Amino acid sequence: MKKNVITFLKIVLVTGFIVIGFYQFYKITTTKNLLKKNEVSNYLWKDVIVAKSELNEMILHFTEVSSFDSVFSEWLKLRIESDNTISGRTPICDSAYIYYQYAFNNFLFFPEKEQIIQSELYTLKLVLVNLKFQNIVAKLNDAIKRYNISVENYNTFYTSFPNSIFAKQKGLKRKLYFDIHYGIENKDPKALMNERRKWQKEIEEQHSFQD
Repeated sequence: MKKNVITFLKIVLVTGFIVIGFYQFYKITTTKNLLKKNEVSNYLWKDVIVAKSELNEMILHFTEVSSFDSVFSEWLKLRIESDNTISGRTPICDSAYIYYQYAFNNFLFFPEKEQIIQSELYTLKLVLVNLKFQNIVAKLNDAIKRYNISVENYNTFYTSFPNSIFAKQKGLKRKLYFDIHYGIENKDPKALMNERRKWQKEIEEQHSFQD
């Protein structure tokens, strides 16, 4: 009887070590993957900021060579410089920056909504149809697409239990999608965020886990 008890305890002990070892292995591997996916998203976000900076440089160039009124030209320069400053201070995508770029895109590509005087509106529209300018816009939108794909990969991995626990231990959080595409009218960011939350909740329910 005593021998059987000792054998049983040995089995329990060995099994416990195996379970603990597997848990630690899974935790280390999962944490590394989370950090890697987070790093990839951060790197691709920098690509978005760089592409946005190139777009702004092109606007400033056209401001100098186009026949804008001097007052309007200075106003446009100030707005671009302000945008560069804000972009430079946004190391990760946040809701404030999304709303700001939503307004910036409307200002740039739909200037008639800004009540710009007719002559400047015409000149600005000539800038927007420039082929080189359109190529830079396409490059920016492509950078945004790659960033959003990385965010989807990260958030999906983050949501799976118990990955979110490991993520929080490292100070990691879910990332925001940058749902602004330049050159087209975008849906209101608040409405899109609500849709994203609903979708995220459905994903969490599928994994039977609530944060």
